[in-house]
Amino acid sequence: MTGRDLDDHDPEAANGLGWVLDRQGDVAGARAAFQQAIDSGHPDAAPWAAVFLGMLLDRQGDLDGARAAFQQAADSGHPDAAPEAAISLGMLLDRQGDLDGARAAFRQAAASGHRDAAPRAVGFLGALLTRQGDAAGAQASYQQVIDSGHPDAAPRAACSLGWLLDDQGDTAGARAAYQQAIDSGHRQASPRAAGYYGALLAGQGDVPGARAAYQQAIDSGHHDAAPLAAIGLGDLLGGQGDVPGARAAYQQAIDSGHHDAAAVAAGNLAQLLGEPADQAAISTPDQGTGGMGSPVELSNRARVTSGLEFLAAGLRPFVEAVASPSGRDWAQMLAARDSARFGGKHRYSLSNPRFLLRVLTEEFGAFKNQLSQVERGFASELRDTGNRWAHHEALSADDTYRALDTMERLLTATGAAEQASQVRKIRAGLHTPPSA
Repeated sequence: MTGRDLDDHDPEAANGLGWVLDRQGDVAGARAAFQQAIDSGHPDAAPWAAVFLGMLLDRQGDLDGARAAFQQAADSGHPDAAPEAAISLGMLLDRQGDLDGARAAFRQAAASGHRDAAPRAVGFLGALLTRQGDAAGAQASYQQVIDSGHPDAAPRAACSLGWLLDDQGDTAGARAAYQQAIDSGHRQASPRAAGYYGALLAGQGDVPGARAAYQQAIDSGHHDAAPLAAIGLGDLLGGQGDVPGARAAYQQAIDSGHHDAAAVAAGNLAQLLGEPADQAAISTPDQGTGGMGSPVELSNRARVTSGLEFLAAGLRPFVEAVASPSGRDWAQMLAARDSARFGGKHRYSLSNPRFLLRVLTEEFGAFKNQLSQVERGFASELRDTGNRWAHHEALSADDTYRALDTMERLLTATGAAEQASQVRKIRAGLHTPPSA
């Protein structure tokens, strides 16, 4: 059966048929059915058919067609389909690099006031603004989602807000946001927030609190958060001299078979025991070439680690050569400002690449005569990479290549030719650029 076999006056049935044919793999038949519903002009079925067609075309790689379908649905004014389409359109445009278009689409969905779509759209907007370095806009977006009380979007936003505030140096705000996500019991956000909270507490020297948070994430059994928290716990216990406890934690991450955590834990365990790292990596669960536990994953993380070290060495002289507004060095100035804003005692180091990237992005006004907006974008992108690295997030070959390429570009822009050359050599070890 195809769309042409339907009664021309039954567009809702055409949508139903489109779904069935899509699940059966009959893409051409599904497209015809959805198009029939669209052409009917039915006030409910036509906008939804455009959404469904956009989703189908997106999966098929016809991004122009998907974009047109989503736009048609978004422009329909349908109270439910239009905001859903706007979200899908925003996500597509974001992937294509049209950030202005993505922001507009997310804001359109947010402005709809739809009880489900609007909070989700604002959450996506917050994530986009975070990547662009608009911390204030991202914070406002995440808080708006949290205040909405949406059962799914609000806990996710609380977790994201915690990450953002932690990166901004607002440890008190980050702790509160993480705790809110943890207390929500959300199956995704709660364990992730517990793991991030553990890392924050470990950085503050609160060993008992960090252990408890890491253990909570581990006990959740979450496929990502649990093994990553096990690595964090292993690092914490190893630093405390508890070798048996650290070994058990690392082994738990290894046994999880997690795509990235297993190999990272194997490397950390090897370092703890004084064994060759590649030997430990080989002992992780075999998931096939380039899969979980393969030495390739460990190498990717090691490459990024080395790249960040060269990045710090290259950026530090550049940052130190530009005076801060207060006349003090950047670490002292931002530590004093964050202590005044957020309370507590803050300490930063100009040898920390993540701190140097923060200076370049948040204090860009001092560097605008030396760096372009594009180069500021390099620093913002690398802040995200640094956060992922710090939280043991997965780093694929494509992620690694792009991170190293961006590091090289930023180092070149800041006149750190020697460090840029070293990063280029690390990148060359990956042989080929990432796939399109």
